[in-house]
Amino acid sequence: MDKIFDRLTDMLRSMGGSSADSFSYTSDEDLRDAFEELENYMSGAETSASGTRFRGTSPGYGRTQSPLGVPESLRKDFANLDLPFGATLEKARAAHRKLMVTYHPDRHAANPDKQRIATEITQRVNSSFQRIRRYYENGEAPS
Repeated sequence: MDKIFDRLTDMLRSMGGSSADSFSYTSDEDLRDAFEELENYMSGAETSASGTRFRGTSPGYGRTQSPLGVPESLRKDFANLDLPFGATLEKARAAHRKLMVTYHPDRHAANPDKQRIATEITQRVNSSFQRIRRYYENGEAPS
């Protein structure tokens, strides 16, 4: 059975290839550049085929960043707002507003335990949103 998969793999590689060299025959320059940039990124190189620096590798930034350019230190903040990492500020605002409507302590005033939990949640959501907002508006990344 392994021989079948090996032969199938060889056949697929000969048809489409699996490296940047296999795209050298194509006349689509954008496809070649995109594939080369992907190969450089995956290998850890800091520049693309066109010589531009990848976002997140700017000199002197000093903090670990994702390929999206958003500092990894904000990953938990996006999770607190139930957002995918690197979501836009507009999406963060909408998520913050939605969570505040759901968990605002005044909505749970009748039950002290629920009000205490809602207060903790809203504090966490507010601080997460403020860190994300500061990053997008001022470029201030949390340490």
